[in-house]
Amino acid sequence: MTSTLHVDVIENEIDVALRTGFVKDSRLVARRLSPMDFLTCVSPRYLEVHGVPRCADDFQQHSWIGFRIKETQQLQPIFLPNAKGEYLPYVLERTHITDDGEAMAHMCVDGMGFAQLPHFLAKLGLQSGTLVSLFPYYRPPQPDNGVFAIYPKREYLPAKVRVFIEFMASSLEAAGEGTNYTWAENWVPVVNFPV
Repeated sequence: MTSTLHVDVIENEIDVALRTGFVKDSRLVARRLSPMDFLTCVSPRYLEVHGVPRCADDFQQHSWIGFRIKETQQLQPIFLPNAKGEYLPYVLERTHITDDGEAMAHMCVDGMGFAQLPHFLAKLGLQSGTLVSLFPYYRPPQPDNGVFAIYPKREYLPAKVRVFIEFMASSLEAAGEGTNYTWAENWVPVVNFPV
């Protein structure tokens, strides 16, 4: 078994893979392990140097780290809450762009700007204090968006695949996550203001 991204599971004879986003291949089974929540993060050091944004216009004056989706080459949109708390797409210039989520998280920790990070990439930084979040979590409305265990369709699921998936599900549950919730739902942002 292996955990990998962006390879053909069938062609490479992979037993099970962990993927985020949307799963479109009809030859595969996708078991959702959790939703994918996003948090608007920044390092405390960045805020000390550049100040805390107080309104929507302030964000135009700040550096943003963008994520380029490898499959489509599109930039991941940025969603920020309005005065009613509804998340809407927001057009911001990205100062830095990467197609590697872990690199994006490290860039954010290193004080290179704001980033909208998936909850699983933001968690360590938020818990250690090397990152802070500005708003409550944002969850994309698409029901098929999340973190999935992916495996080939078969008449019988091999025991090793079933055991691995159950292990992953129980490990996530112990960490405060399930098929319909993540720990991010209970995370309290340090700054929460309408944009």
